Amino acid sequence: MNRQAKIALAGGLGLMANAGIVLLIAVWRHGQTGPAFLTTLLSRVGVGDANTANVCAWIAYGLFLGLALAEIPFMTWALRAMVVAKTKPWRLVYLVCAAFVMFAAVYAAVFVLLTQRLGLGLSIAGTGVLRLIALMFGVILKVR
Repeated sequence: MNRQAKIALAGGLGLMANAGIVLLIAVWRHGQTGPAFLTTLLSRVGVGDANTANVCAWIAYGLFLGLALAEIPFMTWALRAMVVAKTKPWRLVYLVCAAFVMFAAVYAAVFVLLTQRLGLGLSIAGTGVLRLIALMFGVILKVR
């Protein structure tokens, strides 16, 4: 198997790990009946208004989604630099490719744990597909 196929396989495995993490979070969310951690934290601080929790949840969503999207060009550039370097640690490249695609689910998991909003968390985890596309067009085409 050539290196391009191995990088594509690593990205695919990362996307499967992304889906596994999202499944675990969805199962956890399904069994959760109490208020969200962010709501509890805001009520302990003294600003326990439902509207305040809603605004804070949307701010957290913007931050996590922005972080997940902003990371894509930087990591694509770093992976491209790893691929074109003179000494190529290929096993590390494959591991970083898989982790890069999978890590969007970590941002989504933290968001869902804070706010219990699974739908918005799924949109954050969905950036894993964008990461896989960036991996395909930004890194695999540079492999020789």
